[in-house]
Amino acid sequence: MPSGLPVPFPDAADPGAALLGVPTDSGPRRLIEQLHAFPRPSAEIRLRTCRAYLELGEQEAAAQELAIAVELIGSAAPYDWRLSWHRALLRLADGAVADAQREFDEVYSALPGEYAPKLALGYCAEHLGDHEAAKRFYEAVWQRNRSQGSAAFGLARLRLAAGDRGGAVDILGGVPKVSRHYDAARIAIVRVLSGRLGHPDALPTAEDLAEVRTRLPRLYLDEGRESGPARDRLTAESLEVTLDWAERQSGAGERMGEPAGHARSRRWVRRGRAAAAAEAPRRGTEPPSLVYGEWEDESALRAELELTLRRLARQADSPEALGALIDHANAIRPVTRV
Repeated sequence: MPSGLPVPFPDAADPGAALLGVPTDSGPRRLIEQLHAFPRPSAEIRLRTCRAYLELGEQEAAAQELAIAVELIGSAAPYDWRLSWHRALLRLADGAVADAQREFDEVYSALPGEYAPKLALGYCAEHLGDHEAAKRFYEAVWQRNRSQGSAAFGLARLRLAAGDRGGAVDILGGVPKVSRHYDAARIAIVRVLSGRLGHPDALPTAEDLAEVRTRLPRLYLDEGRESGPARDRLTAESLEVTLDWAERQSGAGERMGEPAGHARSRRWVRRGRAAAAAEAPRRGTEPPSLVYGEWEDESALRAELELTLRRLARQADSPEALGALIDHANAIRPVTRV
């Protein structure tokens, strides 16, 4: 079940509507226990329990809850869009996207002006490879409400699928601060700027990586703390891509006939941005000073990445994860100079 899809509003006349309107921090398993304790027959309680089981990946139990909701709704069940919505969620959980699309289309026919069915149909079209249809549905929501992060993320994915990194960043940058998706969009921008598009060789540009260095420290991560596992993971990802970029630049210098050591040393010398930019066309590479403002050489970059990986290792939740991170840190660490 795509977690970004909005949740239908409960029927205000349902006996369980008031309970569902109370915010809860309970996880899905605990929530199911609480909902099963509700003393009155309630279709809305059953539908919410259905979604909780889907969050746990327990489709059979979710289907049973939906069947009980159908019985409670009774003769109106064939015309109740809520049932079509939840049948669609079950189809998605089973990987039957085309079947889910047909159920969501029933919801769209009943609620043509609502955001939820448009986003759901966009999601289905995207996963079925019909990117033009997906774009129409996502834009129908995005143009009306920029706070709808699901539409922004959908459009960004379509831009990335087309190889348009900048377009994806522009879309995500349009999510306003009042949106609950604002922080997630800012984090996604950093991932997009430092990511590989489609295959390992599709590296970011120097300008992209420089933008990552600017944006990453400003992100709201780890509940606002200055350091923590989320920031360390994102930092490690961006540093690894930066190291790949550096090695690619070194390889470009060697292919142009420079000795390997000379290409490496020229790449890491700290110069002014204007001088590096003017030199870049002659080398056929991008100006390294955009990326390496705080690192004097490759060893400094490797040392920073090693340190970050070791911090992550100390936070590992299993011996296997600890070992993998330590091995990776040892492989990254700079060669000791004699």
